[in-house]
Amino acid sequence: MRLNLFFLTLLFSFTFSKSNAQCPEGDVQLLSQADVDNFVSTYPNCTNISGILTFGEFNSGFNDISDISGLNNMTTVDGELRIFGTQLTNLNGLNNLIEIGGLNILDNNQLIALSELGNISELNNGQLQIAFNYNLQSLEGLDNIQSISGRLYFGKNDSLYSFSNLSSLNSVGELVFIAGTNVTTLGGLENLQYIGSRIIIGDNQNLENITSLNSVNYVGGNVYISENPQLTSLEGIQNMVISTEGETIGLIFNDNPNLSTCNFPNICEYLSWNSTEYPREISGNTGNCTDEQAVLAACGLGISDVENNTTNWNVAYQKNKGSFLIQSNGFQLAEIEVYDLTGKLIKSVQNLNSNQEELRVFTPENVLIIKVKSKEGKVLAKKVLMK
Repeated sequence: MRLNLFFLTLLFSFTFSKSNAQCPEGDVQLLSQADVDNFVSTYPNCTNISGILTFGEFNSGFNDISDISGLNNMTTVDGELRIFGTQLTNLNGLNNLIEIGGLNILDNNQLIALSELGNISELNNGQLQIAFNYNLQSLEGLDNIQSISGRLYFGKNDSLYSFSNLSSLNSVGELVFIAGTNVTTLGGLENLQYIGSRIIIGDNQNLENITSLNSVNYVGGNVYISENPQLTSLEGIQNMVISTEGETIGLIFNDNPNLSTCNFPNICEYLSWNSTEYPREISGNTGNCTDEQAVLAACGLGISDVENNTTNWNVAYQKNKGSFLIQSNGFQLAEIEVYDLTGKLIKSVQNLNSNQEELRVFTPENVLIIKVKSKEGKVLAKKVLMK
C-alpha cells in the first residue's frame, strides 16, 4: 500500500512538473501586465511558442505592460513576435530568444532599444516591421539578421537616425518600405542584394542619398521614390534589375524637389521600352529628372516617341559583320545616332537620304540605343541587343 502510494505520488509530481514546463499550444496574446504575470506564473519554464506571441493588441491604444523579464526562458517563437502599445523601455526578458518567425513592433512610445534580440539571425516566417515608436533610438539587437521572408517596414520612429545595425541583411522576400524616417542615408543596407517585391522610399525629410542600395541587384516590383526633399540623385539603384510583374506602374519618381540625376543605365534602358508594357510616372523633380522627357534627354533619348516594335522601321544586328542594318518603311532616313545606356553618344551619321543604312559600331557594350530622325523631323528610337 505504501509502495503504491509512493508511485502515485511520484507519478503526480512528474506529471505536474511536466505540465508546468509546457507552453500553451498555438498563439498567445497577453493584453496587460496582469496577463504577463499570470503567464509567467503558469508557465515558468516555457521555452517555445508554437504560434504568434503578442503583447498588447494592434490599433487598440496603449496598455500597461511594462515588464516582461519573467519570460527569460523563452528561446523560440514559431510565428511573429508582436509588441503593440506597451510601456516597455527595453525588451529585457527576451534575451535568450534565438529564433522568431517575424518581428512587429508598433506604437511603443517608451521603447528605447532592442538590444535584447541580438541572438536572432533570420525571420523565416514573417516580416520585420518597426513603426510609430517615437523614442526608439537604435536598432542594436538586429545586427545578426541576414534574411527576412516577408517585408521590411520602417516608419515614424522619430528618434531613430540610423539603420547601421542592419548591416548583415542581404535578402528581403517581399516589400521594402522606408517612409517618414529621420535618416540622412540608408547606411546599414549596403549588403542588401535581393528584394522580392516593391521598394518604396517616401516622405523622408532628411534623406540626402540612397547610395547604400548599391548592392541590390533585383527588385520584384516597382521602384517608388517620392517626397524626399533633400534627395538629389538616384545613385544607389543603378544595379537593380527592375521587374514590373503584377504592378500598374514600374517606375515612380515623384515630388522630390531637389532630385536632378536619374539617367542611370537601368533607368535609361527601362524608359527605352514600350511605355504601355513598362509604365512609368516621373514628375515634380528638377533638372534632368523633372519629367520623363527630361530623363530621356539625359539618357540621350530626347525623342517624341520611343518604340521597340514598329512596322515602319527595323534595326538588325549583323554579328558576322559587326554592324547594324537599319531599314525604314515609308520615310527617308536623315540622321542616325547610337548611344550606350548612360546616354553617351557612340556614333552619329547625318545628311542621309535613304531608307537603308549599314553602320559599323565598335563598343564593348551589349545593349545600345539606336535613334533615327526622318526627313520630316520625326525622331524614333529602339533598344538593340548585340547578339
